[in-house]
Formats: sequence, C-alpha cells, structure tokens
Amino acid sequence: MRNNRDQNIIGSRVRIIRSGKNWTQADLARKCQLKGFDISRTGISQIESFFRRVTDHEMVLIARALRVPVADLIPKRLPPWEGRSRGENQ
Repeated sequence: MRNNRDQNIIGSRVRIIRSGKNWTQADLARKCQLKGFDISRTGISQIESFFRRVTDHEMVLIARALRVPVADLIPKRLPPWEGRSRGENQ
C-alpha cells in the first residue's frame, strides 16, 4: 500500500497559501464547500499534515477555493520521501 505522502505533494503549499491569506482551516473548508468539495476543517488539517491523500480533482477545487493557479500548489522541489522509486520526478 502506498504511503499518503506519496499521494499528497501539496499539503505544505496549501498551508502556506492559506496562512498568507490569513484564513483559518475552517475558512478554507467553507470556501472548498462552496466550490463543490465537501471537506471539513479536519480534512484540511489532514491534507496540510500529509495524512490524507489528494486526488487531482480535489487539487483543482482547492486551488479554486484559494483563488490561485493549480501550479501554485505544486512545490518547486519534491521532498525525498521513502518509498519513491529512483528516477521518478527527476
């Protein structure tokens, strides 16, 4: 089974962008819900701490809620997580 970290590369960027807007996790959850993504404050917390995987569809809705391009959610450098095979994302 894959680690959730391998299925969520945007957690830290979501936190940084959300905090930069002075939004709480609950604020972001409400804005996501308005975009059609049914998620709670706990769900946002789990994404930001890499305990929840994020689908591509959810990533688009989070970007819309944050009012940023999807590319802004993707980190410039991927962390060297265990379990990632050599050659991926290089």
